[in-house]
Amino acid sequence: MRSDRPAVAYLAAQGAAGLAWWVLLLASDTVRDLFFVGAEGWASGRSLLLADVIVFALGSLAAAGLAHRRHSWARPAVWVVVGATAYATLVAVGWLIESIGEPLGPAMMAPALVGTGWAARLIGAAATADGPVAR
Repeated sequence: MRSDRPAVAYLAAQGAAGLAWWVLLLASDTVRDLFFVGAEGWASGRSLLLADVIVFALGSLAAAGLAHRRHSWARPAVWVVVGATAYATLVAVGWLIESIGEPLGPAMMAPALVGTGWAARLIGAAATADGPVAR
């Protein structure tokens, strides 16, 4: 078994979950209220939508695909996702501090940050051990 297979699966699941999360937020006031306080909180949340979908969710899926193919860009791609995850985590903490976000946001993002860092380490180790096979 390839040593990066769990990381590929994690990133694919994270990307799909990120897209599903935004769909649920856009579709349901009930879900939105779990993460944001009032209209001001949701306005701040919407401001992150485009960047979060592109860099966090689609970036996770892209990094998973690149790692699965052992592409030479897999390692840089996953580290971009680590940065996006760290940024989203800090934003969620900031929203909580400013009383426009609920605790569930940081509670979900902190484990995602750890998981994405773990995935980056596995993909980096696999690339070092096996070397990339696709360019």
